[in-house]
Amino acid sequence: MFVALYNNEKSFLKPELALQKKAVAIPTDKNVVITFENLPQGKYAFAVFHDENNDDKINFNLVGMPTEGYGFSNNARGFMSSPSFSKSAFEIKSNSYECKIKLSY
Repeated sequence: MFVALYNNEKSFLKPELALQKKAVAIPTDKNVVITFENLPQGKYAFAVFHDENNDDKINFNLVGMPTEGYGFSNNARGFMSSPSFSKSAFEIKSNSYECKIKLSY
C-alpha cells in the first residue's frame, strides 16, 4: 500500500510533490497503521492506494476508473474524479491525529 501526504492544494495528488510518502505491506487482518512524524500544526490530506499487482503505480481501466483499491483522508469522494484537497483536508492541532479510512475497490 502506498500513502502520500500533502499540505496544500497545489501539490495534492502529485506524488512527486508529496510532503511525505510511505509504502507498507498490508497484513492479513488488513488493518494498517501509518505514522508520519514531525509534522507542524496545519492542514494536511493524504491519498492511499493498494498496489495489488506490485507495479508501483495505481492502475486504471479504459474509462479511467481505478482497478486497485484507493482512498483519501476523511473518506472523501469526488464526483467522476478525485476529491479536492479541501474535501480531504484535516487539521493537526496537537502531537497526534488519527484518521481511519476504508479503501474503495
